[in-house]
Amino acid sequence: MSQFESLGLPLIHAGKVREMYALPDGDVLMVATDNISAFDHVLPTPIPGKGAVLTQLSLWWFERLRDLVPDHVVSVDVPDAVRGRSVVVEKLDMVPVECVARGYLTGSGWAEYQRSRTVCGVPLPDGLRDGDKLPAPIFTPAIKAQLGEHDENVDLATITRLHGDELAARLRDLTLEVYARAERIAARRGIILADTKFEFGRRDDGTLVLADEVLTPVVAAAVAREVREARVAMITPGGIRWPQLPGVTQFTLEESAVLALDPRFSPTQQLAQLILDDIAWLSTADAEATRPEGPILAEVVHSPGGRAVWEAQPEELRGQLTRLAGACEELLAAGSVELAPGGAREPSAILLAPPELAAMASRILGLLDRDRTPGTWLTALELASRLPVLAARAGFTPRRPAGHDPLLTPELVELLAPQVHLAYQRISEETDNATGSPLALKLWENLDDFNKASNRAAITGSAVTHAAVGLTWRRPTKEEGVQLDEALLRELGRLEHRRWAIHERRNGRGDHEWAKPWNEIPKLQHYDIAIMRHLPRILAAANIELATAPADARVDISPEAG
Repeated sequence: MSQFESLGLPLIHAGKVREMYALPDGDVLMVATDNISAFDHVLPTPIPGKGAVLTQLSLWWFERLRDLVPDHVVSVDVPDAVRGRSVVVEKLDMVPVECVARGYLTGSGWAEYQRSRTVCGVPLPDGLRDGDKLPAPIFTPAIKAQLGEHDENVDLATITRLHGDELAARLRDLTLEVYARAERIAARRGIILADTKFEFGRRDDGTLVLADEVLTPVVAAAVAREVREARVAMITPGGIRWPQLPGVTQFTLEESAVLALDPRFSPTQQLAQLILDDIAWLSTADAEATRPEGPILAEVVHSPGGRAVWEAQPEELRGQLTRLAGACEELLAAGSVELAPGGAREPSAILLAPPELAAMASRILGLLDRDRTPGTWLTALELASRLPVLAARAGFTPRRPAGHDPLLTPELVELLAPQVHLAYQRISEETDNATGSPLALKLWENLDDFNKASNRAAITGSAVTHAAVGLTWRRPTKEEGVQLDEALLRELGRLEHRRWAIHERRNGRGDHEWAKPWNEIPKLQHYDIAIMRHLPRILAAANIELATAPADARVDISPEAG
C-alpha cells in the first residue's frame, strides 16, 4: 500500500523501505520511506527523516563512484511532497542478486566461517576471529527474497548457473571495484567498511547500472555496535542526523563523515589522533600531489592498509602531535577563535582569513621549533585552516568571540561561489574547453552538490594560498592594493592546483585523471593560473582587497629559496 497516494502516480512496487512510482516519460520516482526494516520485517514505528538520510547519502556516494560504473540517477527535480527523500531514476531490468562485498569477517559471514571455514563458498584461512580483516575482499552474493523472507547467501557458481558466466563475472568485478573505492574513502575518514551490498540493473543495451541505494547509514550502525560509547558524527545535506543510537553521542559538523573515536581517550588525546589521521592520508604512497611540502612533523608510519595507527608512530611524532593538541586553545586564539564552554555540539562555521591563518601558522612553527621555509609555512597554514574542524570532531566547540567581524562568512561564500563557476566557464571559452569538461556549459543551478562545494572551496581555500605567498586580506583603503605579476600568479596557480587535489582526495576522488603533481599537467596549468587571476575581482565583491602581508607573515617564494 502506498504511503504517498497524494502524488497521484501509479505505484509500481512497495518494498520494505522504498516505493517506486511510474512517471509519464517512462522514468521512475523512487521514494525512501521512514520505515525501519530489521530481520527482514518492517517494524511498526518509523523514524522521521530516515528516508531523507538514505537518499542524500546515496546521492553523495553515487557522485563519487560515477567514473567506475554508471548509476540510475536521472534527476533530483521531484514533487515537493517527497523532496529530499526521493530521486528520479531510470527504469531498469534489475538483476535479482544482492551483490555483497566483504572486507572483514563478521555477521552472517562469521557464522558460516565457524561452521565451514568458508563464506559463500570462498575458502578462508584458519585462525580468523570475528571482526578480522580478510586477506583480500571477497564477493559473497545473495539471492533476493520476497518481503518477509531472508535473502539466501549463495556462491558464485550459483550466480553463474542462474545468469551466465559473463554477467556473473561482471557483477563480481564491479562489486569488488566499487567496494575498493568506497573502502578507501571510508578509511581516510577513520571508518572501517566491513561489508556492504550493491544492486545492479540493465539498460536495454545490456549496460550494467548501479541502482537502488549505496553505502547508506548501516555503516554508522555497525560502528556503533562495535564501539558502544564512541562519538559518532554524521553529516548529510541539510544537516539531517541519523536517529539516536543507544550509548552513542551524535552531533552535526560541516563535513560529510561518520567518525568513531576511542572513548578511552580525553578530548585532547582524540584531537592528537585526529591531527595524525589528517596528515596521514595526505602522505600515503599514492599521494603525490597532496604530500605535505614542509617537514614540520616527524615522518608518519603507515600500516600495510595505509592507515596510521597511533601506537605504531615514533615517539617523536606522538610527542609533537600531543603538543599541538595540548596547545589547541592557544593556537585557535591566535586566529581569533575561542573554545566555548559547555560542550555545545553544533559549532558555527568558522572561515579563517589570511591574517588569522598566518598568526596560527607562526605559533605552530614556533611550538614545533621549525624554521620558516616556503614548504613549512604552507604546511603550517594548511594545518591551521583545518584545526577548528578537527577540534570540533574531538568534542571541543570552537566559535568566534562576541563582536568579532569576520572578513569571510558562509553567506558571502554562497554569493561568491557562482562567480567562481562563471570564471571557470570564461576560461573554458577562451580555450575552446580544452579539458573537455562537461561543467563548462552548465549553469550554477544545474551543478550537483559536489561541484558547487568545489567552487565554494576555491573561495575558502584561497585564504591559504594567498597567505602562503605573502598576501593578506583587508577592507579596501585609499592605498593601492597589490598587483599580481606573472611569477606570483604562477606560484598561486601551483598552490591552487594543490588545494584542488587535496579537496578531490578528501572527497574520494584522489584518482582523478588531473590529480597529479603540478609539473605533470603542463597543458592544464593555464586553468589554475587563470582562476587565481580572477579571484581578486571575485573577492572584491565581498569587500575584500588583496594586500602585501606584514614582514613577519611572509616568506621568500623565489626558486632560489625553495
